[in-house]
Amino acid sequence: MKFRPIISFFCSLKATLILLSLYAFLLAFATFVEKYFEAAIARQYIYHSVAFIFFQMLLIINCVGVAYQRKWWSRKLWGSIILHFSFIVIFIGAFLTHCLGYEGVLHIREGQQSNTLRTTSGSETLPFNVRLIHFNVSRYPGSHSPSGYQSELVIAPSDKPSYQTTVSVNKTHQIGSYRLFQASFDKDEMGTILSVNYDPWGMQITYIGYALLLLGILGIMIQKKSYVRSLVHALSKSGKISLILLSFIFSSSLMAQDDAAFTISKNHASSWSDLLVQAPSGRIEPMNTYATKFLRKVYRKSHYNGLSAEQVMVGFLLYPGHWNTVPIIRQDNKELGQLINNDSKYITFLDVFNENGDYKIASQVEHAYELQAGQRTSFDKDILKLNERINLLYGLQNGALPAIFPLHDSPTHQWYSFSEDNDKFSGKDSMFVSNIIQWYAESANEALNSNNWSEPEEIVDMIKIYQHKRANVDLPSIRKLKIELLYNRIDPFFITLFGYLAIGLLLFIFTLLTTLYSKMWSKTASAILVILLFGFFILHTAGIASRWYVSGQGPWSNTYETMIYISWMIALCAIFLYKYSRLTTSLATFLAAVILFAATLNGMDPEITPLVPVLQSYWLLIHVAIITASYSFFGISSMLGTLSLAFQCCKKDGKYKALHSSVKELRIINELSLYIGVFLLTIGIFIGAIWANESWGRYWGWDPKETWALITMLVYVIILHVRFTTKNYSDYLFSVLSIFGFASVLMTYFGVNYFLSGLHSYGTSELPTAIYGIIAYYIFLVLFSIYVYKKLYR
Repeated sequence: MKFRPIISFFCSLKATLILLSLYAFLLAFATFVEKYFEAAIARQYIYHSVAFIFFQMLLIINCVGVAYQRKWWSRKLWGSIILHFSFIVIFIGAFLTHCLGYEGVLHIREGQQSNTLRTTSGSETLPFNVRLIHFNVSRYPGSHSPSGYQSELVIAPSDKPSYQTTVSVNKTHQIGSYRLFQASFDKDEMGTILSVNYDPWGMQITYIGYALLLLGILGIMIQKKSYVRSLVHALSKSGKISLILLSFIFSSSLMAQDDAAFTISKNHASSWSDLLVQAPSGRIEPMNTYATKFLRKVYRKSHYNGLSAEQVMVGFLLYPGHWNTVPIIRQDNKELGQLINNDSKYITFLDVFNENGDYKIASQVEHAYELQAGQRTSFDKDILKLNERINLLYGLQNGALPAIFPLHDSPTHQWYSFSEDNDKFSGKDSMFVSNIIQWYAESANEALNSNNWSEPEEIVDMIKIYQHKRANVDLPSIRKLKIELLYNRIDPFFITLFGYLAIGLLLFIFTLLTTLYSKMWSKTASAILVILLFGFFILHTAGIASRWYVSGQGPWSNTYETMIYISWMIALCAIFLYKYSRLTTSLATFLAAVILFAATLNGMDPEITPLVPVLQSYWLLIHVAIITASYSFFGISSMLGTLSLAFQCCKKDGKYKALHSSVKELRIINELSLYIGVFLLTIGIFIGAIWANESWGRYWGWDPKETWALITMLVYVIILHVRFTTKNYSDYLFSVLSIFGFASVLMTYFGVNYFLSGLHSYGTSELPTAIYGIIAYYIFLVLFSIYVYKKLYR
């Protein structure tokens, strides 16, 4: 047959890689279409188009063809068969959802009922009526941020008696093939907006596909004939073992005497540390946490010239005349420096006011606020950041901050500062709130001269007693306060960063000495370093556990926390791998330090904030933990690929024969790491789909974040399958692919947040410094890869 060669090629793995590459490119292109046009256009012309669905069908047909051509059934590779078959089932489920399902919005006011569903194509009449009895919003204490919202409903089916039910965030209600989700609510909180999803077959079939996916991955891990098991066997033969499968300067002590004369003593500041404050988010936290966040926003550091954050904050509160002349406000924009006639890195509060007291940047601030977020230049953003810092200091001097006095009968559990809305307090409470800070100021002035701080401490204790008596919300326990204060004081992640960095570099040097020159003393030194590594890992673990305990939520709800967790996972892998590959341990430890550096020294906000309602789901805990763990393995693979390139470059000279076995060792561990990463990422993606289905009524919505997670999975699937398609699959090619494949992870983790639009986008934010470092690093890797290629093959 003249078409046999075409059919044969289409059923080959080369065709698979071509189709997967085109698919990944098309998905990436669609995310940028959504950014520069709108989501509806991306859906209409790409995601929901007939051509796109046909292309996905080609992938399914190719998968079946490859299975037939490579005779998977006769080879009894059951894990691989089930895994690939699961994607076919998932596609069928998604296709049925697309063809038979629909979703829309049901808007109901209190006391009213409706059965009219508004959809993108018009309206649909539901086979039941929904009446809203009452809608309720609960908020975090003292904050406008909702902690949850729910609708009390009466469902009246056409063929059954009416009944009452409740729908809230992450708690759905199903009636037949319809599912009701709490989506939003009216501004006056008298009406609810429900999302209604109709999907008679797709969801069930898709979930079956997810179950098969997990079963297939487990099959590959345990089946003796699988390639993963062959890698484990190869690692064991070379003296290694499969434990990889089990693992998932300081500031100056000198005090500025002039500033110290206008603030409280360091010993007395400790009495302020555990005074409770209500943060703008509604969280009740110790003053130490609040003041540290305050100083970090203004000064970008947690201490100022040897003074603690509490000393600086109370100093501004008591002696604004002095502190307004202290250069404590961070300002890096040169153009803005020229505008205020001070181009120093740190400016004073008075620098932004002229002799008449006029605000020098008032017109620029007003102009910046008039612009849409996406239209603001870097100058506009810096203007707004400076304005925020000035407002914080102004609020502190005016007594509008901090909120330390609870209003006992406040329906919103609001706390107030000493000069803010004092008319809300009555009787003795009003007298106390109005006079206590003035009394404290007079007492502190006397203490500065006498150095006797007993009376000021008694006044602070009075405020603490008042807080516990008048607060109408649960306050943090004494144990929780002590742990949070200890966490703040130790700063475990900052200490761990330098521990990992030193250990990773020294361990790498000692391992090379052992490999190249058989220096026995270096083995002893390496063992000592690993003991130290374990100690720093314990500190890292304690930091995460403390943050979890204090916040009451899994510590991976924002970028800062997930980077801390990824670093922890990499350090855990490093410890497990030491006995079997010290080179890998050294690289993994160094990588853990780099990630901690990006998190702790890059201006990322470590603030603990309450979760928005949709994130209050146990699926979040599982989804984020698994998917970020996969990033750890991909990061290790990238570092292993880089080291392998360096070793290949050296062994070409013939001077270092001992490196030959090291390259093979790195290749085996690298492949195992990639497989584990792909398995975890795949599981994480589909657990995320379940979370989305439970929260929003859809298990896949082509949001850029989930789309790029899928792209990352495709990239690594391609890398792992390249070995089947070429005879020239060298250590060099595999190393390069594992290095540059990690770019897709970085795009998913960082790029989507800052370059694209969607549910996970922070497009109005300034690009973090780490992104520029990443770009520079990959430019170096490109040049280094070219250099190694020329040395190996020319």
